[in-house]
Parts: sequence; structure tokens; C-alpha cells
Amino acid sequence: CYPSIAHLIQNHYSARFNVHQGSCSGILSARILEYHRQKSLLYQITIARALDTGNDGDQPLPHAATFVSDLVATLPGVAKDHAD
Repeated sequence: CYPSIAHLIQNHYSARFNVHQGSCSGILSARILEYHRQKSLLYQITIARALDTGNDGDQPLPHAATFVSDLVATLPGVAKDHAD
């Protein structure tokens, strides 16, 4: 059931913001990570460590949602704010 609901949400999001559905997956993934940050903190730390390429340990590790959002923002046609 969850994949079909996620697909429906992505279709609506894609139509609303005129972006490719794959981009919607990334945008929504970042929002879901942010929403569930406290309950999945240990997993998100693992994700953040895997995606961190420039931190030498001197800086606090950004949240996983930040990494995913930054990656999504580099996709063509997604470099706009989707605050709605």
C-alpha cells in the first residue's frame, strides 16, 4: 500500500511544481527524513556519514535531510524552492 500512496503523492507533487517524478522522490525523501529525524536518528547519522564528502571532523555533521536536499537541488529543473 505504501508504495502506491507514495507514487500518487509524487504524481500530484510533480503536476503541482512541474518537475520530473524522480526529482519529487528526492524532495519528498528529504522532507520525510526531516519529519522523522528524532525517531530514526541513528540511521540518519549513518546516511549523513555516507554522504559527507568534505567534512574532516572539525565541523558538526549536517542532518541527512540537508544532504539529500542539497543533492536534489543539483538536479536539472529543481533549483527552485518548493515550500508549498
